Amino acid sequence: MLGDYRRGAGAWFWLLYTILFLITLVIAIRMELPVFQGLLLTIWVVGFLSEYAGSVPNHIWTFTYNPNFPPVFLIIGCWPLEIFTQYALSAFLAHEPLDKYTMREGN
Repeated sequence: MLGDYRRGAGAWFWLLYTILFLITLVIAIRMELPVFQGLLLTIWVVGFLSEYAGSVPNHIWTFTYNPNFPPVFLIIGCWPLEIFTQYALSAFLAHEPLDKYTMREGN
């Protein structure tokens, strides 16, 4: 999945994304499926638009092997793992459950 970028992915990369994968797995088990799917779709769209806008037309950053398109692994893999972890962390810090999408009674 990393393609040409595999050469630059060292042990720290694999360690970080293994941890993020395990966290995302726990999150996926605890979330309602429509919420998980909606968030995943949103992450893919926002991730692609962000990476594309920053790299191709604005040249804020570039990608080594294809300067005209963000790497697929970045959009499909890295963005979701990072955002789901941030989502879970924010829910944890706000004392909000991941298993319910409904409003609390009295709100």
